[in-house]
This record gives sequence, C-alpha cells and structure tokens, in this order.
Amino acid sequence: MPPALRLVIGLGILVSLVGQPGTLRAGKPGISDRVQEARTVLERFLKLEEQEEYEQSYDLLSSKIRAALEKESGIRNRREYKKARKFQGLRWHSARIVQTEVANGGRAVGFGLEIIYEQPIIGERVATARITILVIMVMERGRWFVDAWTGS
Repeated sequence: MPPALRLVIGLGILVSLVGQPGTLRAGKPGISDRVQEARTVLERFLKLEEQEEYEQSYDLLSSKIRAALEKESGIRNRREYKKARKFQGLRWHSARIVQTEVANGGRAVGFGLEIIYEQPIIGERVATARITILVIMVMERGRWFVDAWTGS
C-alpha cells in the first residue's frame, strides 16, 4: 500500500474516532492542558520548519513517522532528514490554526491548519495559495510528537 494511502487511511480512522460520542471530552480534567501542550509542540515544529531547522524538527516526529521515513526513504537520523528536506526544497510557513479536535482521551489531538506552501521552480521559491492541512499530534513516552499530516 502506498505511504500516502496509509496516511490518509490512518487520518480517516482518527477523524472517525473524533466524531464518535464520548471521544471528545472537553470537560474532562486535564484535556485542555494536553491540548495546550500539543499545540505548543506543534507551534515549535512549525517554527523550526519555517526556519528550515530540519534536524531539530526531526526530533519532534513520532516513532511511527521515523520508522516510515526509514522504511520508505532510507532516512535513519536527523542529519539525513535535513539533507532530504533541503534537497526537496518544499517548505510551509505562515501557519494559522483553524480547528482543534481531541481523540483517545486526550492522547491524540488533531489541528486543522491553514498554511502557505512553497515549492521550488527552476531555482526560485514560488508561494502557492494558502492550503489547509490536518496535523495529528500524539503522546509518546510522556511527550507530544507530530504523528501525521495531510494536505488538501
């Protein structure tokens, strides 16, 4: 199964969980704190990506994403991730959080973002229109990590 399809299926499962009764528990103590912690890590990740500090942004990727990067692209560490990201030339910036969804008792948080996506074209960076992406944050080993993202 192609990696992009696996990501879309995984996000579909998370979205379906978020929509089920009992999965969004805004009144449960600690949920708002977890959402704020996840948001803080996401904002750090986005800032690092915007500044093209890819070695540090790699540190904020979940074990699932790291395993997929290794399996599908041979990227085993932060140095290789930085090299691949620089080679790609793709960049996002000017993110604005427009939606927040909580799932799995606050152990997963989805953020809808509007971002500017740039792609190199003949050596120049050309800004595209603002696009919407969904970023999923998960708790691993007591810390928040970026676990998935998909664009539309």
